[in-house]
Parts: sequence; structure tokens; C-alpha cells
Amino acid sequence: MKIQTVIQNLFLMCDKKHRAITVLFFIVFLFTGLAVYKDYGISCDEARNRDTGLISFGYIFHGDRHLFTFIDRDYGVAFHLPLVMLEKALGLKDPRDIFLMRHLMTFLVFYASVIIFYFLCKRIFKSWKYGITGSCFLVVSPRIFADSFYNSKDLVFLSVFIVAIYTLILLLDKKTLRYALLHGVVSALVINIRILGILIPCFTIALLLLFVNTAAVRNSRIPQFKKSVLLIILYIGACAVFTVLFWPWLWEQPLSHFVQAFINMTRFRWDGPVLYLGHYIPATKLPWHYM
Repeated sequence: MKIQTVIQNLFLMCDKKHRAITVLFFIVFLFTGLAVYKDYGISCDEARNRDTGLISFGYIFHGDRHLFTFIDRDYGVAFHLPLVMLEKALGLKDPRDIFLMRHLMTFLVFYASVIIFYFLCKRIFKSWKYGITGSCFLVVSPRIFADSFYNSKDLVFLSVFIVAIYTLILLLDKKTLRYALLHGVVSALVINIRILGILIPCFTIALLLLFVNTAAVRNSRIPQFKKSVLLIILYIGACAVFTVLFWPWLWEQPLSHFVQAFINMTRFRWDGPVLYLGHYIPATKLPWHYM
């Protein structure tokens, strides 16, 4: 009994140690971000990103129709609109205060996604060590870390995409209506932030269809098959409803405006120079192998 007690205590110590290391890592990461978020300047897109939120805010709360003539109306505002609402709630007027708040919130979204990424790596590789290692790789990348303060498009997209992959795994594992709804909401956020997020529903539907076929064949369990179909219907419905809900420009013409946004983003209107393979190439003339 004494040997068994000693072994149990050792396992308990290991659990406590790895929890302490994990908590310490995220505490250091958080306080590092809080210490340096004021050190970053404003990127070229930030003012325009705020404008997309402001114009949607005006449409929702003041009936301003300028949204439908605004050049960037085809951008989703699932992140920018809440920031404008927070700006109004806090009564921020000084541009410095406004953009520092936006930098802080962008970092906090990234911070939350790194926590999810830890659990994702830990789940896949069955080890907390891989969870910490994966999280470290994500955090110490200079480009990613810097962008996590001022890039409220790509870094927020990366962050929510991580969450979407995690909720997808939970859905495939648990196969419950609650997780179908949760994953539908997160998928809608991903699509809203960057329309390339449409990949998430494609992955999800393909995997759920695979699950439906498996459930239909395996021992002819019809109730399981019906549950699979119900999961797909609920997921698609939740994703569609919340995509429209989070995107005011879609409210009046959901389908046609969504298709227009998708087409616009496949032929993007920016024609600035891009440095690629040692040459500056207009964005409209980039070769197919540019990623």
C-alpha cells in the first residue's frame, strides 16, 4: 500500500507541475502583451477597419444608408462593430485612446486563441508538452506576435479559425446538437471576418456527411443516421443565420450580397505592388503560384 501511495503522489506531483508550467506560461504571455501593446503604431488598414464598423453602427442605430454605397461594404464587421460599440460605451474620443483599445482587444482575442491552440495540440498529440510547444511556436513568431496587436483582419481571422477547428473536433467527437450550434456560430464568425472562412463549413459538411454514411451503413442503425442528418441541418442553419446576423450589409439581401462579396474578394480591387521573388508585381497580376 505504501508503494502504491508513493506512486500516486508522484503522479499527482507531475500533474501539479505541468499545470503550474502551463499557467505560468500563459500568465507571462498575458503580462508581456499588456506591457507592450502600447508600443505598436497604427497599420495602414486600421483607420479603414474602424470606418467599416462605424458605418455599420450608423446603419443599425441611426438608419444611415451610407453603408450601401461605402466601398468596403463587402467586409464583415463581426469584430470591428463590437469595437466601435465598446468605443462608444467607454466614451473614447482621442484617436490614440481609440486605437490603443483596439490593439488591446486584438491581442486579447489572439491570447484566447492561443489557449484554445494549447488544448488543441494537447488533444491531438495526447501530451501537455506538445500543447505548450505548439503554443510557444505560435507566440514567438515575430510576425504573428507583432500583428496580434494591430492586424485586426488577418490575426483575428487566424485566431477565430483556430477556435473553429477546435469546435469542429468537439462536434465530431461529441456529436451533440449543442456542439453543432456552437460550431455554427463560430463558423459564422470566421466567414464574417474573412470570407475565406467558407472553408470551415466545407470541411464540416464533408466530415459530417462522412459520419452520416458511416452511421447509415454500420448495423443499419437508423436512429443514429437521423441524428447525423439533424446535426448537419442544425449546423448549416446556425451558420447561415449567424452569418447574416453578424453582417448588417446582408440583412436586406442576404444571398445576393453574400455572393457579391465572395466575387469581389476573388477579384480584389487593390492593385498595389507586392514584393515577390525579388520583384515588385502589381497585385492584379500576381502569378498563380503566389500564396
